[in-house]
Amino acid sequence: DLTAKETKDYMSFIPHYLYYFDISLDGTVLKWSNKYKEGDKSHLMLVPLGAKNPTVFQRKYPMDYFVYSNSVADFYRKP
Repeated sequence: DLTAKETKDYMSFIPHYLYYFDISLDGTVLKWSNKYKEGDKSHLMLVPLGAKNPTVFQRKYPMDYFVYSNSVADFYRKP
């Protein structure tokens, strides 16, 4: 069970990590095992309208392998 403070802290922290969604272009889990690429990009990231495309994770890991889109239809299209 969480205390009221722990719940409050979690609720203020988690939205920052549930804002963007990504998937590999070929369905694999590990980015270095991707066989399908769009140019040099191996993943698709769904970005909310008006939001910036993230380019760095946790302030130190480059995110240079994404194609960005705000199209839900592109992100959730049938295989």
